[in-house]
Amino acid sequence: WANLHVLEGIQSEQRQDTSKAIKSYQSAIRMSVDDVRVYERLIELLYSEGRFEDAESYIGQLGRIANSSNRISSVSLRLSERNRSNSLELARLGVEARPLDPYAWIWYARRLTISSREMTEENGKAVLETAEKALLRARELAPEEVDSVRTLFQLYAQTGKTEKVESLIAEATSKDSKIKPESDRLLTVGLMYRFLGQFDKAQQYFSQAMSSGADSSRTNLQIGRAHV
Repeated sequence: WANLHVLEGIQSEQRQDTSKAIKSYQSAIRMSVDDVRVYERLIELLYSEGRFEDAESYIGQLGRIANSSNRISSVSLRLSERNRSNSLELARLGVEARPLDPYAWIWYARRLTISSREMTEENGKAVLETAEKALLRARELAPEEVDSVRTLFQLYAQTGKTEKVESLIAEATSKDSKIKPESDRLLTVGLMYRFLGQFDKAQQYFSQAMSSGADSSRTNLQIGRAHV
């Protein structure tokens, strides 16, 4: 019976009856057909019909086997790109809905930064500039929040903007600095100094961060991430 459903699916495809083909392949899989080619046909049809969550579900059912199929891997890649695009759009809408929320701007900047990695150099540069503006807006809205400073540092480190990292250090170590919590401020300054190759100063701030009550495991995790 399972093979009969597969045959019905193929015939429905030939007649361009996509809906019936999908139902036939689904019936075959429910009857324990384990032929990856049936999954390939079904997943491609689901994607073509815009049923993305269903396509992802069947890819998930295959587990590692999905990686052995070029056709399924291609769909998986397109789904991944779509998800990233959706995440960026949601972040943009978040900024529109909450323009006075610094964390909305930080999240938008992070999604922009991730998106830039898959663009051409010229387009990526423009997107990173937009990300920087978003983070500077977050700094204006909440100058005391360390997250915007940390994310700006990560952006500048990624783009090799040493002078801007130095400006961030000057801001974060100023007597007038309002950045908090104190332990996170000290840790972030230490990470920036280490990026600049000033390891003695970096260690000094790491020690101060620990003395100010920073959780040791969390601090070590942050320091370790900077090596990646």
